[in-house]
Formats: sequence, C-alpha cells, structure tokens
Amino acid sequence: MDILFICTGNTCRSPMAEALGNSKGEHRCSSAGIFAHSGSLASPLAVEACQELNISLGEHRARLLSIELMQEAKLILTLTEEHKTWIESRFGEHPGLYTLGEYAGVEGIGDVSDPYGGTITDYRRTLTQLKTLLDAVWRRMQ
Repeated sequence: MDILFICTGNTCRSPMAEALGNSKGEHRCSSAGIFAHSGSLASPLAVEACQELNISLGEHRARLLSIELMQEAKLILTLTEEHKTWIESRFGEHPGLYTLGEYAGVEGIGDVSDPYGGTITDYRRTLTQLKTLLDAVWRRMQ
C-alpha cells in the first residue's frame, strides 16, 4: 500500500514517519508538508534521532503537498487534526485521509508532538510516538 505522511514543513515529523515506515517494509511510504519549502533538508536533530535507530534521513528533501501526491496514495496520514482539516479545506475529502492517531487507534496518543525548535530529547519523544503509532498501523493492516 502507498502511504503518504503529512506534517507542516516536511523536515521533522513526516520524514521520520516515512523513514520508520519504510524501515518496516511491506508498504511504500512517502511524505510531504502543507507549508514545505521544497528541497529543504531534514532537521539535523531529526537526522540524529533517526540515526540512533540506524535509520537514515540523509537523502530526504522536503516536498510541498500536491493533489498529485494525494492521488498516488491509498492512505494519507496527517500528524495532527489541524493538518487533516487544512487538507480537507484545500483539496476536499479523500477516502484514505486520517490522522495518524485516529488510524492507529492508540489510547492516549492523538496529535504527534512537533519537535521543531526543540532539543534532541524532543525529537526522541516524537520518534517514540511515531514508532508506537506505526506499530499499531502495521498491525491494523495485516
């Protein structure tokens, strides 16, 4: 299944989700941002946090969300409810559009925290949230 992860700038949360998803195999994951500056590198602290799990973000380049990217995806998972609402207001409904939290159904995790501007501890916390949610998503899709 083609899964598209969406956050704001496509430099922290959604690239980490994409990399985690691709490391799990089975599904093709990509990412984009609703306000991304295309071509931007992943945040250095996102790169560092992922490296601690032997996952590389070195090749990541930010992409701005487009209707074409949405059409290629079977499942679009936003990192917050605000992202989902923004997408629906700009592009309309998509049958595979959910927040990551609602699709995963993990008690106590809704929106994924934004580590941008924070410390490596903040990035590790976000990565832990993402790992928990993606484990639940993969279980659901089996």
